Amino acid sequence: MKRKIITLCLSVVLTAMAPLISYAQVEEDVASFVLTNEGNDRMIDRLEAAGCNNLYDALVYLRNDLASATGAPSHLTSQMDALIASINTHPGSDVFTASLHAFTGSDNSPVGVNADGTFILADFGIYDYDGHTGYTRFTIDGATTAIGSELYTYSNDASFDVYLGSSEGVNNKAFAIAWSETPARSRR
Repeated sequence: MKRKIITLCLSVVLTAMAPLISYAQVEEDVASFVLTNEGNDRMIDRLEAAGCNNLYDALVYLRNDLASATGAPSHLTSQMDALIASINTHPGSDVFTASLHAFTGSDNSPVGVNADGTFILADFGIYDYDGHTGYTRFTIDGATTAIGSELYTYSNDASFDVYLGSSEGVNNKAFAIAWSETPARSRR
């Protein structure tokens, strides 16, 4: 008898909640990679000067530099590979069509390049993450790249990914931030 009452009560509650459950929006996390002009060496400006025309070009340029860098962390390179593969399933999306020039200077940075082919202007400073618990910096020496030194501050695991914002049920979370500073500031 007790079991029947509990089952009946549970059925009534679930029936009453059904409309609410069907309208609940499921949030999805989407991987992002951030480019920023922070630091005194203006990475986005230098990527444009090196011939990158859009956000996708810049992302691929940086991934190619990582591929040839000694000691590049596999955690970072595998996430960049997955991001690029995902973006490639969205041809013609914003990251292919938005001019990189729109993100140069100091007012339009940092910008997140998202796995769904969109981008998002972010509102944070690199020093909020670089040198802090949960983040690691990888540096490519300026002598080995065409654009000078490259710094990558990346999360050690997904729980430290940087929240960039959300829209339409998608949370954009950055696994890494590319930036530059000459001379490179030491870790805290």
